[in-house]
Amino acid sequence: MSDNKVETELLLQIKEVLLKFPKYWEKDVLLRNKVAEDLRGYNQELIEALLSNQLVKDTYSITLNSTNIFGSVNNYV
Repeated sequence: MSDNKVETELLLQIKEVLLKFPKYWEKDVLLRNKVAEDLRGYNQELIEALLSNQLVKDTYSITLNSTNIFGSVNNYV
């Protein structure tokens, strides 16, 4: 799969997760700053939802001693 296809699929998967959180949307516009703020604040519900998506998890986290380490907030928004 080309890099553009993977990136497009990844963005679609992230959007699918974020659609479950109405507070991150104003009409059809993603409130990126709100998402970034909650990620920086380690919002457990948001992080768990993102990590429940296998593609997002594989792309943005690493596993050390059976613990997932979440990646950079700037990569999500």
